[in-house]
Amino acid sequence: MRLSLTLSAAVFSLLLPAVSSAQTGGLEMTNEGILKANIFTGNVLTAPLPAGAKSAVSRILYAPSESDDAVYRAAISAAAGGAVVDYFDARNATPDSVLLSTYDAVHTWANYAFFDSIGFGNNLATFNDAGGHVVMGSFCTYTNGNSLSGAIMSPSYSPVWSPTGSNHFTSSLYNGDGTTCIYAGVTSFDSIFRDVLAPQGSGIVDGTTADGEIAHAYRPLPGTGAGVIVYSNGAGGVQLSPTGDWAILVANSICCLPGANPGTCSARKGVMGLNPGGYNCVNAPSAGASWNTTVDLTPVVGTSTLQTLVLVSLTGGIDNVPLLGYEMLALPPYVVNVAAGAHTLPVPGGTSGFALATQAARVELDSIGNVFIVLLNAQDVVIG
Repeated sequence: MRLSLTLSAAVFSLLLPAVSSAQTGGLEMTNEGILKANIFTGNVLTAPLPAGAKSAVSRILYAPSESDDAVYRAAISAAAGGAVVDYFDARNATPDSVLLSTYDAVHTWANYAFFDSIGFGNNLATFNDAGGHVVMGSFCTYTNGNSLSGAIMSPSYSPVWSPTGSNHFTSSLYNGDGTTCIYAGVTSFDSIFRDVLAPQGSGIVDGTTADGEIAHAYRPLPGTGAGVIVYSNGAGGVQLSPTGDWAILVANSICCLPGANPGTCSARKGVMGLNPGGYNCVNAPSAGASWNTTVDLTPVVGTSTLQTLVLVSLTGGIDNVPLLGYEMLALPPYVVNVAAGAHTLPVPGGTSGFALATQAARVELDSIGNVFIVLLNAQDVVIG
């Protein structure tokens, strides 16, 4: 029979120092607020490739301070195109830099105390400096209980910190507002165990939950050969009772390199001085994610706006070409998105680095029903 005891957060914080040093196989306090036995059942480590050899698939190390979840690892593997996903029990030992160097990415989250939270965090920072990708999850910032420490949690690495060191311990659905390739193929996800987060350093927030909490954040690549760092506010380990697409989120965070090329938008008004402005990017486009733009609804010729258009040129930009009393800034043929001011355009996967010319137009009506096409400014974009 496994003994468990539900505790309030306050009692947990008082008992934690006493129980975190329990011997392996005894009862230890977990971030779930229950005492559980720490039973080491072994690591799952495949042999690394010979020096200099390259693999067609990634090697990912799942290293939480919790027991294994083979189903979760298999789901990450499938989402990452058949990647090798091994397991290391970070409750009972610390993966050293030599072992970490045989992997492309590490995914970790906290429940039990890490065997050496500072040493592990320092090793992860070294691994990241050498190009390794790191995806952190639930409780890594939970300083009220068992958390991750060391250099990886500093502003130079982690994109977030917790001002309170606490966790929500309640679920809240994803808002659907993520903008990078982290969310490619993701329908929904939820978790009871979500840290209370704020951005730090160069961290960029990407998506929120219904209660306003950060869903994901990433550090843009520093340009020194370092790898990606993503904070995924939750995790798919079975112990956390997760719902939704956590495995896909982890795989995307590792494979699509969010922050490697954040994408860009550059407004262009042309050379003739004829086009009003009002066409803006809400976020830069990113392969496999949604690109959001807005078009001002205020009419300049008519008395009302019927609809707005975003024209995505398939051939490139142009200027000094008059059309309908305005200046054409993007060449046909087009992909046309029709809306009423707020436009959401899906960006196909595999398009990172593509440059596109886009232009907005407004369909205006006067009081007697005459229709006017008003061409606005362009946005020249590079897909991230």
